[in-house]
Amino acid sequence: FFRMDAMCPYCLATHAFGVAAWLLVVADGLRLGTQLPSRIWLGGTLPAAIAISALIGGQIYDRYEVRIELVDRWDSGDETFARADAYQNALKQSSATETPTTDARVQTAIEPRDVTLVEGKLAMRLGEYPILGDPNAPHIIAVVSDFTCPACRRLHEYLETAMVKFDHQFAVVVFPMALDSKCNPNLTETTYGHRNACLLAKLSLALWSISPQAYAQFSHEVFAPTIPPDRAEAVALADKLVGAEALDQAMSNPLFDKMLYFSINLLYSPVVEKPGLPTIITPKGTHAGLPESQEALDALIVDALGLAPSPTDDVD
Repeated sequence: FFRMDAMCPYCLATHAFGVAAWLLVVADGLRLGTQLPSRIWLGGTLPAAIAISALIGGQIYDRYEVRIELVDRWDSGDETFARADAYQNALKQSSATETPTTDARVQTAIEPRDVTLVEGKLAMRLGEYPILGDPNAPHIIAVVSDFTCPACRRLHEYLETAMVKFDHQFAVVVFPMALDSKCNPNLTETTYGHRNACLLAKLSLALWSISPQAYAQFSHEVFAPTIPPDRAEAVALADKLVGAEALDQAMSNPLFDKMLYFSINLLYSPVVEKPGLPTIITPKGTHAGLPESQEALDALIVDALGLAPSPTDDVD
């Protein structure tokens, strides 16, 4: 606790169950009367106490001598780590009076059209926020998603599968959310698992403004592992996709802070009936939380968009 200034609730819960189990053993020993010393102290408690004392003593003695080699799967160097820290330190919460402009619209072959969702309560111009899938697809839904949210990671997988299953008849506008107090004014603290959420969200907006293809690859690779990459790994991946110079220029644009502010607060707006991550936004309404399965998401799409999955060829 004093070294990391943090406590893991899951680890503490595990220890609590261990203590509870020990108390059950003590209670059983008390029932057996004279067998208590041999059954408990000699049989389990005394060896455990000796082992724990050795473990704690070793940690205190060697606390500052332990060396752990961090393997960076993106082969980032010291410069990447420094830039990642600079990006993180530059993140800020935007003012409530600030609203995003259309300066970030990607100059690609995206059909310029306005889209309304939630029975007209949410209006947007395609291209301003990132899009998964074919931006010219006839149907559009949206999601509010956080790169550090486990349920959001599973939903991303479901959506990629569904877009293929429905023959790319729909695309997904992504509003990046961040459960990180660094850019989320609705939070007062950040849990360990969400510590890089703001940076990942802003990186995604910056990459979208440079290259939709780079954004799609970034999203796929960040969402794919069990846990998201750390700051340096994420920046190294973005460098690989668009180059360090282009990324630095985009990340210095304050517009993306404003867009991120709007995107975060969309989850807490009247547009969303029940806030939760992830949130799926369709022309008919909103759905909070991860669908129970791929089939449940498919059914939601069928109901919301009136689509049918593409027929599959029979295999003899």
